[in-house]
Amino acid sequence: MNDYTAWTTLSVVHTHYFILGMMFFLILGLISMNMNLKINRAVLFYNIGLNLTAIMLIVRGILQVLDLNVISALISGIASIGHIILGVSLILILLDIKKACIK
Repeated sequence: MNDYTAWTTLSVVHTHYFILGMMFFLILGLISMNMNLKINRAVLFYNIGLNLTAIMLIVRGILQVLDLNVISALISGIASIGHIILGVSLILILLDIKKACIK
């Protein structure tokens, strides 16, 4: 498409979704088999942060391929909000795991 052969962020979207989406939840599932975890709120935040981050990766990649001059600070800002939500949710999940270990 558009004879674009250089590297774009589109090439890392699948890897991010695979690791952060599937592998993380497989590991979390294995952990929760042995514990009584209550992580519904944290998982909701995690999914919101993951999808927001992935959408911004896709948007940035499409803009790179189409060679559009758009304000990338806006895209970076929204992507950083997604990363912050991911980080907060990971902390909540780890605190829930710690709480389950103490019980």
